[in-house]
Amino acid sequence: MTARYVVVSAARPRSSWFVHVAQWANTGALPIDFVKCVSPDEVVMKAKGTRAFSAALLDGGMAGLDRDVFANLRENGVAVIVVNDPRVTRDWRALGAQAVLDTDLTKAELLDALVDHSDLVPDGVLPIDELPEINAAMSPIRGTIVAVVGSGGTGSTTVAMALAEGFGRHFGTKGQTVLGDFCLRAELAMLHDTQHISPGLQELADAHRLATPKPEQVRDMCFDVAGRSYDLLIGLRRRRLWTTVRPAACTQALHGLADTYSAVVLDTDDDFEGEAETGSTDVEDRNFLARTAIAHADHVIAVGHASLKGLHGLCRVIAELREFGVSPSNIHPVLNFAPKSARTRAGYTRALADLLGNDLQVAPPLFISFQPVDDSVRAVAPLPDGVVRPVTSLIPRFERDPVARRGPRFERITPGFLRRTATE
Repeated sequence: MTARYVVVSAARPRSSWFVHVAQWANTGALPIDFVKCVSPDEVVMKAKGTRAFSAALLDGGMAGLDRDVFANLRENGVAVIVVNDPRVTRDWRALGAQAVLDTDLTKAELLDALVDHSDLVPDGVLPIDELPEINAAMSPIRGTIVAVVGSGGTGSTTVAMALAEGFGRHFGTKGQTVLGDFCLRAELAMLHDTQHISPGLQELADAHRLATPKPEQVRDMCFDVAGRSYDLLIGLRRRRLWTTVRPAACTQALHGLADTYSAVVLDTDDDFEGEAETGSTDVEDRNFLARTAIAHADHVIAVGHASLKGLHGLCRVIAELREFGVSPSNIHPVLNFAPKSARTRAGYTRALADLLGNDLQVAPPLFISFQPVDDSVRAVAPLPDGVVRPVTSLIPRFERDPVARRGPRFERITPGFLRRTATE
């Protein structure tokens, strides 16, 4: 059975190395099948198709070549090799390329890169025991990431602000905690009276598309909130602008926050359905902010309203978090606007346990009674202790169990995943 390297490539017009590689493939000087494309986006579309590819050979001088392109290729088992353009000063390896070659590359150099970083494709398929690892381990994250999620009207944004304030008081020094707005309808800029609409999440993600900013550069994109013990990363300026934020760049931006701050608190939406649940890639793309926050969070706080409808909504959020893959030990339910009666609170605890059943059991809910916060929000002053103190009690629990999902994650097999396995 014969085997060859199947290489998909894109380059600028009249690139000499592109012509040479095509000649080596056509004359049999190298054991490769050479597939030409006109843009990085076409390369990604080819990689997502039914044909197996060994590697992508990309011109470093092309527009649109960024972290998301590399991430999409790697997710489809395609090694990324960049032919460096001397006019472009960019760390391609930091962006995700496995190898970087010069424009005057030789046959031996290209073959060595293919041997080191990709696999031969026998008869158009790749045996299952040689399938490249799809889910590589994420780079270590230093800071603790906590996502706060809840239905509308539950006060989840206030809980996120209180938790960030609690982390700031816990550390004792400012500059170690950041509150990030990962909601489609971002409101934290208004609630903190920033007076500015940038920089924010869009600029931070854009900075991570083509480079890895230093911690001081990450801090420059967050606001130092006077009167609070945390910094603030404001969110999208318009709901529709989620289309301007690339998923891989957003994920790397989150890693950059966690490498800069000791605690990252994310206020996010309760809608994180994806293609697996809906069959729609558009739905998954639209929900990627919430999906990114939940997928990379060490702990998730699920907020509900202390009422009949609120308890039902909290159960729904917890069930969807479990379906998404969050461990029960990392889900912390909170019932906001709770009555002070111990008997009533015990009733809510029993009702939550009964509604969730044995398969969805989580820790008992944390109760927060009604507190007037509007005056503190208007003055950008510290929130009342009645809100901050209860959620601060969760911090020792976070420190006892600091790691939730920092290693490789196993994912459900979806249609098309096995397209590179041997046929029967």
